[in-house]
Amino acid sequence: MIMKTVFVSSTYRDLVDHRREVWSVLEDFDFDVRGMEQFGARSEEPIETCLNEVEQSDVYVGIIGYRLGSVHDDKGISFTQLEYERARDLDLEILIYIIDKEAEVKAKHIDKGSNLEKLQSFKKTLKNRHTIDTFTSPNDIGEKIRRDFRRITGKSSCDEDQSLGEEIENSKESIDKFLLVPKKVSGKEILLDIEFSSKPFPASRGICKAFNLEFGATVGVSVDIRKPDGYNDSDLSHLFIGTNNIDRIWPIEKGSRHLVYSKLQFTEKEIESIKTRFKSETKKYYKDSIMMKQGIFTNSSKYFEKETVHLEAEGNVILLFTKMADFEIEDSTTSEDSE
Repeated sequence: MIMKTVFVSSTYRDLVDHRREVWSVLEDFDFDVRGMEQFGARSEEPIETCLNEVEQSDVYVGIIGYRLGSVHDDKGISFTQLEYERARDLDLEILIYIIDKEAEVKAKHIDKGSNLEKLQSFKKTLKNRHTIDTFTSPNDIGEKIRRDFRRITGKSSCDEDQSLGEEIENSKESIDKFLLVPKKVSGKEILLDIEFSSKPFPASRGICKAFNLEFGATVGVSVDIRKPDGYNDSDLSHLFIGTNNIDRIWPIEKGSRHLVYSKLQFTEKEIESIKTRFKSETKKYYKDSIMMKQGIFTNSSKYFEKETVHLEAEGNVILLFTKMADFEIEDSTTSEDSE
C-alpha cells in the first residue's frame, strides 16, 4: 500500500502547539506529514518550497487562526491562501479548521488593519466553499483531526480506537464543567445521543445575535439528551442549527433520535425569547382568582391569590449543532422498556 501524504498549512508562531498536536495525530495514521517543520535549507524561494510540497500531497489540512502570516509581494495574498488555492486547483482532499471565537488568544497573535481585512475575506471564502470545523485549543483540534481522519481513511489510528461509550463519557465531563463554569468551557465540541422532542422553530433575533448566527436562517428544536445520562432537566434543552448545517440534519422530525456533535455555547447577554414569529399578535393573559371565577375582573393586585415573581436569567447556554456522528445508535431497549 502506498503511504498517503498530508500537507499541514497554517501560520506558525501563533499555532505552533496546534501544529505539533496535529502532526502527532497524523503520524498515528501512518501518513507522510509535510509542512514547514521539515523544509530545512533549500535553494528555491519559500513560497516555491511550500507549493511544491502541496503538489506532492494527497490531503490538505488548513488551520486558520487570527494571523494572516507572510504575504506574497506580487500576488498580495498570504502564503497560506496560496497553498490552499494550489490544493484546490489539484482537487486534493481539503479539510479546513478555523479558530473559534471562544478560544483564548494572546493579543500579539491577532492581526489588525489591512491584514485583518484580508484574513476575514479568506475565512469567508473558506466558509462558502467548504464545511469547515472550528477549534479552541491544541487538544481540541487534535481530537477533531483524529475523528475526521478515521472517517476519510475508514480505519482507526495505530492507537486503540476510542469507543463510542468513552467519547460520550468525555462529553459528560465537559457538560458538568460547562454547567458550573460555562465561560471556561464554551466552544467545546461534544458527542451526544439526542431525541427531538418538538418540531423545529425559527430562532429569535436575540438568540442569533448572541451566538453570531444568521437570523431567518437558523432553527431551534427541543431535545432530550439520552446519553450521557442525567441531563434531561438541565438548561441544555434546545439544539440550534445554523445556516450551513440545516441540510445535513433535515428533516427534523419529532421523536427521531440521532448521534450528533454539538458545541457548548455560552453568552452573558439576556435573551427574552429563543423563538421568533413572523406575524405580530397581541394576547391577554388572566390569572386564576376567586374574583375571576365569580366573573369579576379587576386590575387591582390585592384580589389575586398569589403574587407572581419574574426572575431574570443572567445568561444563556445552548447546544449548537456541528455535524452528524458516523456511529450508529445501539439498540438499548431493555425488557423493562418493552413492558
